[in-house]
Amino acid sequence: MSMMIGGKSKLEFNQLMDRKQKGVDSIEVYTDIKTFMVPTNSNDGLKLLNELDMTAYAVHAPMRNEENWHISVGNLTSNERARNLNIIKQSIEMAHHVCKVDNPIVIIHAGGHYELELYSKFDLINRRTKEIDMLKKDLQYLNNYIISKYPSVILGIENHCIFTYENGKVYGFNYGKDFDLPEVIRSLKLSNIKAVLDICHAQSVCNYDKLDVTKKNRKIEDFIRAYSDTLCLIHLANVKDFGEIEEKHGTPFHETPNDIDRLKKVIKTLEETGYKGRITLEILEKDHTNALNLKTTINTIKNIGYEKYIY
Repeated sequence: MSMMIGGKSKLEFNQLMDRKQKGVDSIEVYTDIKTFMVPTNSNDGLKLLNELDMTAYAVHAPMRNEENWHISVGNLTSNERARNLNIIKQSIEMAHHVCKVDNPIVIIHAGGHYELELYSKFDLINRRTKEIDMLKKDLQYLNNYIISKYPSVILGIENHCIFTYENGKVYGFNYGKDFDLPEVIRSLKLSNIKAVLDICHAQSVCNYDKLDVTKKNRKIEDFIRAYSDTLCLIHLANVKDFGEIEEKHGTPFHETPNDIDRLKKVIKTLEETGYKGRITLEILEKDHTNALNLKTTINTIKNIGYEKYIY
């Protein structure tokens, strides 16, 4: 098996047909909290995929709950933690039903989300220890659940960007934005827990490093190598600055020298590290039924000689 590049879509006819017309037949399924309010969604989605001769290989668990709070693992609030784990388990069940591949992947986000102004450095260090301990407990629990119910499913934990700007406030991530995430996964040695490396998120960290000469000045190739032995999936998109707002996040790769250079570095490093898994083009769109940014990125990939990886 070689690397396989696919797209991302809801299990809706117009979006799926658009992805097929843009040149991809394999997809990562986008979900939100409303997805799991419809009991027949998985059956209807699989029927659509079969009718269009398309394949789902992954399901991204919802990113936010009904109150618009982040859904993640390692939450320190017991009620939120229980709700998050329940949604993740529903996502695992959905992947088992709609992804007709050997090892369906479910993508969830690492935790550690906090409002920058609310915590001192001391508070964050203390909280980080508790959060990572809870993260480990959640991953052990979910791994046991998968083994007992859906043993072919792989749970992929996605890295964070450097920070986000939401509702006029700046939010950071107490862990999971650099090389600590694969270290946690390695330490647990769980059979069905892997990492998802989001290139947009990782590049935002690299861009931030450039502002301070005392920082590690990490490059995107460093991220790929640091994650390589834990990977089950790549999210591929570009980023402007720190990707802190939607307009700068998940941007396409254009046929410009800078974009081509960055894209080549990513694909070449994946090849060098022996990665042979799935890659999702996770590009933000103004109109999800006409994914123009996806098409732009596909064209760039083709024109630099990597068409063989598009499925």
